[in-house]
Amino acid sequence: MRTLLVEGIYVSRPGLLRQNDMKTGTPNWVLALTEEDYEAIWSNLFEAVSHHRSVRRLHQWESMPRDRLLDSYADMTQDLFLRLFEKGRFRHYLEAQYTNEMTVHEIDHIEIPNMVNSHLRQRFPESFRIAGRISSLLRSKGHYRLFPASPEVAGVPPRPRSSVLEIYGLNIWPQDKTVKERQVLSDLIKDVEFRIRDLRRSGGRRACHIIIPNKELDRLISDIFIAIDSPTDVRTLRNLVMSKLPLADISFIPMSRPVTGFETDIPLDRDYADNRHTPEQCLLEGEEMKRMDRAVALLIDTLRRSCNFRFSKFSKLLSVVWLYYFDQDVRFAADVARMLGISNSLVAHYRAIFERHIAGIEISTSELPFFHNALSIRLLELMKEMRAVPDSEPGSEKDNLRFLPSIMMLSPGLIAQAAIASIEEDLPAPVPWSSGEHRSVI
Repeated sequence: MRTLLVEGIYVSRPGLLRQNDMKTGTPNWVLALTEEDYEAIWSNLFEAVSHHRSVRRLHQWESMPRDRLLDSYADMTQDLFLRLFEKGRFRHYLEAQYTNEMTVHEIDHIEIPNMVNSHLRQRFPESFRIAGRISSLLRSKGHYRLFPASPEVAGVPPRPRSSVLEIYGLNIWPQDKTVKERQVLSDLIKDVEFRIRDLRRSGGRRACHIIIPNKELDRLISDIFIAIDSPTDVRTLRNLVMSKLPLADISFIPMSRPVTGFETDIPLDRDYADNRHTPEQCLLEGEEMKRMDRAVALLIDTLRRSCNFRFSKFSKLLSVVWLYYFDQDVRFAADVARMLGISNSLVAHYRAIFERHIAGIEISTSELPFFHNALSIRLLELMKEMRAVPDSEPGSEKDNLRFLPSIMMLSPGLIAQAAIASIEEDLPAPVPWSSGEHRSVI
């Protein structure tokens, strides 16, 4: 037995718990409310929900099996139970001395329709709005009028008709105009123009589109009446009008939801692509970046040794490497020499040193992007640290000893947090150039 918890009250799924009046066949609400028997109250509500025509019409487009349909009725019953419990309607029924018939009438004609309207408003927001506007136009415009319903069988009293079953047509038509079968009406409106969506927003929060102005909607209704040349009920007219409007009733469902119908055990046959890296790819990429960081650290150490640990020579070497290989605004060696204030031959010498050490590193083609990224970040870090060294005695041994620890360390955590934008602000201003030679680190 399915059990639901409501404000500390356990309510069971309907079974043989209904307290019906055996004489009239109506639920005994007075006894259930007086004894505060919440199981009987919930069962009575389930009976009313499962037999209400608006609830059945809500599920008629879904070919659900019986067990899923009962679950849907149970969910709606629980929703109705909570609404009545929160509003204090059960207490009001007792205090106002409602009879069984009065309670049933209020639940069937007020509470359940309000709940169904709330479900429709949430599930089909735009269609619900347009349906209400169509009904308002039919009743307010003078060129539409109500037609009499089909004659009832002799001796049988006419049943009260719902507002959606009222038959409307053009005011110029005769009172006895024949009503065509609704099955053929959709074929008669094929030539009616499909309307374009109006994207202007309306409402207090400007959160919804107008879709179609009332004047244009009135013209569409008239076009459909002229096309079908027959009065029809409000529900059928709503479907015909909304078939010519670009409505977007979006509802979110889980990807694992089974299809409706007989194949309820078969999940949705949809395989959505996930473009994110798998955990294995993330791990391999992290290991690759760490290996490239070690390769860059080894390259920097080798370049420092080739400069005999001289700060001035090492700083010029790094500046030449950065400007010539990584700065996209500099193309020619002459521009690098002019910016650094050195000769062209010295630029070529530093390039030869760098290219000789780069050629000795074994890197595959797939590893080149990681190596290039790690080397560029490390060069920016070193140039930032070099510019922080005082320039009073750039060739002194004290400056060399003070700078060497900073250029020998490799701290990936510091590199990852480095603000490259602030580093580039301290670099020399780029020099405009025309198209020139092509260069590559490797």
